[in-house]
Amino acid sequence: MKKSLARIGRWMKRRGGRYAAVAAIGLAVAATALYLLRNRLLEHFASSRIERFERERGVSVDYAALRLEGLGDVVVERLTVVPEGADTLLSLGYASVSLDWWSLLFGEPDVREVCCRGLRLTAVKSGAEANYSFLFGGGGTSSAPARRDYGQQADRLLGLLFRLLPERAEVEDLQVSYERDGRLLGVRLPRFREEEGNFSEEAEIFTHGGRWRWTVEGHLLPSRRSLALNLGGSGGAAVYVPGLRQWDTQVSFRSLSLRLDESRSGGVTRLKGRLDFDSLTVDNRSLAPVPVWMRQLAVDCDAAVGADYAELADGSSFSFNGFSFSPSIRVQKPAGEDWKVRLAVEQPFFPAQRFFDALPAALFESLAGIRTEGKLAWHFLLDADFDRLDSLRLESSVRTEGFRIVDFGASDLLKLNREFLYTAYEGGIPVRTFPVGPSHPGYLPLDSIPEVLQQAVMQSEDGSFYGHEGFRLEALRLALVHDLRLRRFARGGSTISMQLVKNVFLNRNKNLFRKLEEAVLTWLIESQNLCSKRRMYEVYLNICEWGPGVYGVREAAGFYFSKRDLRQLTPSEAVFLAALVPRPKRYRGLLVDGGRVSPKLEGYFRLIGRLLAARGVISEEEAAQVSPAQVVVTGPAVQGLEAGAADSLAVRLDFSDFPEELPLQPDLSAPRE
Repeated sequence: MKKSLARIGRWMKRRGGRYAAVAAIGLAVAATALYLLRNRLLEHFASSRIERFERERGVSVDYAALRLEGLGDVVVERLTVVPEGADTLLSLGYASVSLDWWSLLFGEPDVREVCCRGLRLTAVKSGAEANYSFLFGGGGTSSAPARRDYGQQADRLLGLLFRLLPERAEVEDLQVSYERDGRLLGVRLPRFREEEGNFSEEAEIFTHGGRWRWTVEGHLLPSRRSLALNLGGSGGAAVYVPGLRQWDTQVSFRSLSLRLDESRSGGVTRLKGRLDFDSLTVDNRSLAPVPVWMRQLAVDCDAAVGADYAELADGSSFSFNGFSFSPSIRVQKPAGEDWKVRLAVEQPFFPAQRFFDALPAALFESLAGIRTEGKLAWHFLLDADFDRLDSLRLESSVRTEGFRIVDFGASDLLKLNREFLYTAYEGGIPVRTFPVGPSHPGYLPLDSIPEVLQQAVMQSEDGSFYGHEGFRLEALRLALVHDLRLRRFARGGSTISMQLVKNVFLNRNKNLFRKLEEAVLTWLIESQNLCSKRRMYEVYLNICEWGPGVYGVREAAGFYFSKRDLRQLTPSEAVFLAALVPRPKRYRGLLVDGGRVSPKLEGYFRLIGRLLAARGVISEEEAAQVSPAQVVVTGPAVQGLEAGAADSLAVRLDFSDFPEELPLQPDLSAPRE
């Protein structure tokens, strides 16, 4: 038995060796055949794909040669891509691309090495027509919209970038440009060489208006999905960002550095990196009257992008001119729902002067040179669900520790306590300067202004002026809800304190930075008790604009009612003057029949009348009589007002801005000195 088994084993071994040899020979023959036929197979594969692409996208793709050299190099010569009836999008003289064939089998080609000459990518758009529109065309047959996975999209986009960027490349005469309606922006690389992921070259940036040279150096590791990039001007010159002239903007910097690492795990794409500008300058007249310079601006980012959200994780920070803060930001778009946005800052105590030193002088002129002592801490929260805007949360608070102002710098924040010169502006141009104090014949101390007029204006503009410390967060919250619902800026939520600061201390450049400057100045004046509430309100009523060239309550009473003695004003006339404060130049829109007030203000008049009665300024009986029907404008304001002119102007006013009910409960507490 044992001998029989041994004979069978020897027989199988002899036969198995023969079969293995036959298999090896067969594989060798097949490999040789594939190698010899590789260009025919490549041509057949490329032709079928290109024909389908041309048919579906309406584009012509031509080339003079397409072949494989060796086992892994794809060579193409004189390639062009021309959309039907449009300019040539791409032309290429010669390219050799080494691919990782294992990755190609799985549909995600990795480019190992590139050699390229004479590549032109020219995107052109004129009106609604573009020579690259076919890239965003269809190709699918399903009409049902696919659910977006933002994390997956980010991973695919960055994955494509890293797969197509090899660690070894040699490029000559590369040019990429974009032209839209006569505006041109392009970049040209005369030569680019990358060895083991390292590169250092010069690039030429060009527009119709000029040419600039930049130095580009960095390190690329596609296998690790890591990129480091440094950008500067040739010969140490500043880098000017082209293509911004259409927005009357010029941006330049000495250098820019970028570091980016990407990874994906558990369905979440993670982005870690840092963007750093050195000596950044922004010149835009709507932003500031002079160029804005920042010696340093940096963003440290640790971001996560999931299926329906993106957020900044702990460790992310923004820093400018030596001051840094770490916000928490989350944006989410659940399926079938609207956006949800959450922004929070929890800044622990920091030296106050570090913050003021970091503020760009061109954006915060009034705070230039201010010197402080002590520490500050800041808490901020904005939490908005666009499906439920009424539930929007807005929180902001500043804590102090030994904080005080040592030197006011450019602005005399104490001038409110004495007579000073006030300049009124029209469209950013000074039109009138007058003293705010007893030397001005139109000036009135607060005690000389009737309580009914004081309270009518206050209840209309800021009912809790004497009770807050410069801000009404609930008013700001409601204004933000209203603006988000309308998708435009319709309400501001400013307090009388903020309006006073804007008029007395700030220029008339309307931008986000001026609002921030306004908030900081208001906080300083209120928190440091630099001026009493009564004095602030007195100044406000004496500089407030009530019509074209009409400033202060005394001029307003004369302009509308020919009354120099304000004690002669009726409650209804006081309410009418209060209604003019937000829109003084459009007073004609409130008038009908020459000098009568539009009945559309009836609800507003009754509201302010009830508040005046609640304050004890007028009786309930007098409040019931407060009505636009009780007001007739008889002063110079009515002169030249032709029949029908008021009605034509009235349609430009949104009478919904005159509330019939207050969204906030009025503060009926006693005045705070």
